Amino acid sequence: MPFDEMNPVSQEYRAVLVTPGSSGMLANRTIDGLCLPCVEVSLTDRPAEVLQKRLLAAWGVSVYVTDYLPSGPDSYSSPCVVGEVLGSMPQCSLVTASAEQLIPGQMNKEELSELCLRLEGKSLTVADTGRLGWLDEAYRWVEDAIGAKLAGKDTVQQQNMGGGFVLLRLQALDGQYYWLKATSAPNRHEYQVTRLIAQFADGAVAKVVASRDDWNAWLMEDVSNEQTSSASEVGRSSSPENAARALAKVQAISQHRIQDLLDIGVFDQRAAMTNEVSQELFDYLFECMRVQQSQKTPPLDRAALERTRETYLRGCEELRDLQIPFTVLHGDLTGGNVASTVANCKFLDWCETYIGFPIASLHHLRMHFEKNGADDSHLRLMDLHYRDEWSLCTGKELPKESLRWAPLMAAASALYGRGDWLHNEDERARPARRSYSRTLARHMARAAQSVAERAALCV
Repeated sequence: MPFDEMNPVSQEYRAVLVTPGSSGMLANRTIDGLCLPCVEVSLTDRPAEVLQKRLLAAWGVSVYVTDYLPSGPDSYSSPCVVGEVLGSMPQCSLVTASAEQLIPGQMNKEELSELCLRLEGKSLTVADTGRLGWLDEAYRWVEDAIGAKLAGKDTVQQQNMGGGFVLLRLQALDGQYYWLKATSAPNRHEYQVTRLIAQFADGAVAKVVASRDDWNAWLMEDVSNEQTSSASEVGRSSSPENAARALAKVQAISQHRIQDLLDIGVFDQRAAMTNEVSQELFDYLFECMRVQQSQKTPPLDRAALERTRETYLRGCEELRDLQIPFTVLHGDLTGGNVASTVANCKFLDWCETYIGFPIASLHHLRMHFEKNGADDSHLRLMDLHYRDEWSLCTGKELPKESLRWAPLMAAASALYGRGDWLHNEDERARPARRSYSRTLARHMARAAQSVAERAALCV
């Protein structure tokens, strides 16, 4: 079998596109007959976002992708989604058809049965956000919350969908933008976490305008409502320093809300700093190294991993001796989750929220700006501004010597994550998990070696 077939880089999606109040669907007329429109989506992209854009580009139809239809018995069948057509379709090249008019094999019996239930509003399996007509209800709720009218539904920008998840960017007629987000298991906690952090973060997260418990959803102001400065403009703006100050503020305040955060689902990484759990982690890293097949980089041996673990535990002990408190950590400081403005910075997407040593997130923030062009001078200023803001918020200095442990603590935090995977055999054996863990093990080993070399120089 060719390599590309063994390791696909994209997935085909079938789209059932229905218009409000209609039992029919839109079909693509081909030489073989009427077919469902199909879209190829890269495995690294958001399916809902790509589907919405390509359906508009290819066939001139604007849709809200509601949810998946249940997969049929044919394991080789591509995923099938239901899209609700938005607004008029003057440029639409698709034709209206019934399911019976499609060429055979376009949908299986299970999919057809569930589609009928959804058209009749009788499905017991689809979440509220996946119901046909839900977007109309969401529009009414948002307009009441912001006290303004939204632009037409064909302006909705969709980035996520399915199983109770949704992420929409909405435009108001006054030019303001808002994000509507809903989550479900295993990320249901993000709703409460975001609301709590927004209460005490004092402008360092997007303002939560409204929330709905029944949808596990919240409405946020878009940071573009303020004058923004992209991360690529760090040489001409103070965004790295602003981001460092914003992070320090959130973390400094959060040290007094640790139990509140844990109670609503934030993941506790403090166990990873114990002898027992760290041994489990490093035993797993050794397992990953033993099954490594690539010869590009030699695997780390047991002795190297054990030296790294000993250095890591010594770092945890030293940070406790320095009285570095445990705070909230943002576990995904990448891409669009760091939104810098001329005067401020806001952190988005608190799904991966942990409790640990604050310097771990500082290092991840540095990595974000370094990747986007920040030079050494900006990175040094980030450390200075972070420590300065920490002192302003807590009345205490953050010891400079604590920062030498930041790279090692950041890699350990990324490795442990939510921690639940460590005792899940299927997740432990997943190739992507093992590859990611080997990469982090090497980061930790290099960070530990750097600490040791600095200590030797001091001696």
